[in-house]
Amino acid sequence: MRYDYCCDKCGKIFEFELSMVDRNSLNGKKCKDCDDGILQRSYDSSSVCRVGDPYHVSGKKIDSGFKEVLQRIQRRHPKGNINV
Repeated sequence: MRYDYCCDKCGKIFEFELSMVDRNSLNGKKCKDCDDGILQRSYDSSSVCRVGDPYHVSGKKIDSGFKEVLQRIQRRHPKGNINV
């Protein structure tokens, strides 16, 4: 899967192809562009859109753990389009 990481200093966004197991492996690594910032996994609107709404996609009820993650993303990105 593709994951976006954002530098906390220069703001550059990097896209990496990683397995789900390794998706958080780059958190805390140094930015290769500015050498000053730290990479953090980014949850921008384009990556969130790929997740979709599991209830409407599959007809299954969202479990509480996944719902909590979506609510955290929604709080961090109030202008996003996630409806929980």
